[in-house]
Amino acid sequence: MGHEEASKAHCCETMRHHVAWDCDVHVDPYACPDALVHFMPRYQEYGLLIHDGGSSYVELLFCPWCGARLPESQRDRWFDAMEERGIDPWGDEIPDIFRDDRWLRDRATTSQDPAGNRRRPPNPMGGDQEADKSLTRPSSGDDISG
Repeated sequence: MGHEEASKAHCCETMRHHVAWDCDVHVDPYACPDALVHFMPRYQEYGLLIHDGGSSYVELLFCPWCGARLPESQRDRWFDAMEERGIDPWGDEIPDIFRDDRWLRDRATTSQDPAGNRRRPPNPMGGDQEADKSLTRPSSGDDISG
């Protein structure tokens, strides 16, 4: 369990238990039949693990134990932030702040260009490129390591 998962306030104790699941036998949660839930801090996504030999999960919108609505995925915003900074998440080094949820707190009020200059966040309604971006985004479970 990473530090970001330990400090995350999940919706209920049962969700906290499953997100923090630590198996004595399996290092990889996708290999452990008792691991049920994956939480990806950088996207704020919860997922039900698919135990088929891969690393996929189905995004959860509600907690299966307490019924609480889970946070909206920030996957698209994460990829937008990478693009704004000229970072290719498939080939470039991903800055540490973007490896967990710290980028969300930093980005809440301002944004930075690749040179580190502060600027206002872009207009979310701007441009024809918004519609085309979703066609190239990876789906839940795609691993963007860096």
